Amino acid sequence: MEIFYSILTVAKDGSRKTEIVYKSNLTFKRATKYLEALERLGLIERHENIWKTSKKGLEFIRDFN
Repeated sequence: MEIFYSILTVAKDGSRKTEIVYKSNLTFKRATKYLEALERLGLIERHENIWKTSKKGLEFIRDFN
C-alpha cells in the first residue's frame, strides 16, 4: 500500500516512468509491475509516456493519509 501511495503521489501532476522509479526508489522492472497494477485498478492513467494519478487515485491518496 505504501508503494502505491508513493507512486500515486509522484504521478499527481504527471510523470515519466523514470521519475517515478527514482522518486519511489524502485527498480524499473518493479515499477512497471506496480504501474500496470495501478492502471488495472483505475488508480493511474497513461497518456503516451506520461503517467498521471486518476481521480480514483487521488481519492486513494486522500484516504491513505
